[in-house]
Formats: sequence, C-alpha cells, structure tokens
Amino acid sequence: MTVVDEKEKSLKDTAGSSIAKKMIDMNVASTLLDFAEEELANNSNPLISGFAPKAISSARESLIKKINDLINEKAPALISGLIDKEYEKLKDKPVGESVNYLKEKFPDYEEKLWSLYCGFIGKYLTTLLKGFNISGIVEQKINEFELPELEKLIMDIARKELNALVALGGLLGFLMGFLNVFLG
Repeated sequence: MTVVDEKEKSLKDTAGSSIAKKMIDMNVASTLLDFAEEELANNSNPLISGFAPKAISSARESLIKKINDLINEKAPALISGLIDKEYEKLKDKPVGESVNYLKEKFPDYEEKLWSLYCGFIGKYLTTLLKGFNISGIVEQKINEFELPELEKLIMDIARKELNALVALGGLLGFLMGFLNVFLG
C-alpha cells in the first residue's frame, strides 16, 4: 500500500467517523423518532395511530441509544463506501468534467475548498518549502554536471546575454545617431 493509498484510507475513515459523531451531536436519533411518532399518529389505521406513538414515546431513551449505537457502528463504513462510489465516478473523467459535476452536486464546495486550501497553505507553506530544500537540490544538480558540460552551459547562457547586450547597444547607437542628425 502506497503512502497515497494510506492517506486516502485514513481520510475516508476520518470522514466517516466525523460524520457519525456529527450525526449523534445533531441528535439525529431523536429527530428520527419524532418523525416516526408523527407518521404513526397520522396513520389511517386507528389501532396503529393510537398505540404506536405511545410505544415509541415510552421506549424513547432506549431507542435513541440503539440508534446512536447503530450510527457509530454502521455510518463510518457506509460513508466510506459512498466516498468510494463518488471517487469511482470522477477518477477517470477530465478535471473540467469533475469540477462541473462537483459544482452541480455541491454548489458551495468551491468556497469551502478554497477556504480549506488557504488555511492549509497559511499553516504549512513554510514547512513544505523547508522540506523541499530547493537550494540544496539546485546545488546537488549543479555538482552532478560534468565540468565540460557545465562549461558549455555557462558559455551558452553568456553568449545569449552578450548577444542581447550587443543588440541593445546597436539599438541605442541607432537612436542616438538618429537624434543627433534630427536635432543637429
């Protein structure tokens, strides 16, 4: 398993656990029971509409605990599966198509993603740049050059720069000569 695969699995697991915790914090179990009581009370069968809501109400705390346990047990795997399904839909599509799909499905994702990106960059950019050690990489690459190859590279660069200076000098000389004739 590669580092990317490990991070992907970790992210899916974290997302599943976080969403399950959020569902419990939002008291989804209680909301479900309220909905069930209301639906059963409005049922056309008088036996069900009279008995079922009272049964739910009397076992409410026990049912909330069982629903929360189910959420903790089942939600992370279900959410991970949903993430996999969405990823499979997007992974072989061009980036533009994937972006349009995400815009349709999650209209405010761009703003949230940009905010997350800015926070990440603000927090970790200096650490990332230090981790790259750009000056060390450049020095290593220069040291890897053979002396004749390095000399040729330097001469090519110097030749281009000198040619640019000669052209600029010619242009300035022409302008000064033209102005001298014109003003003289």
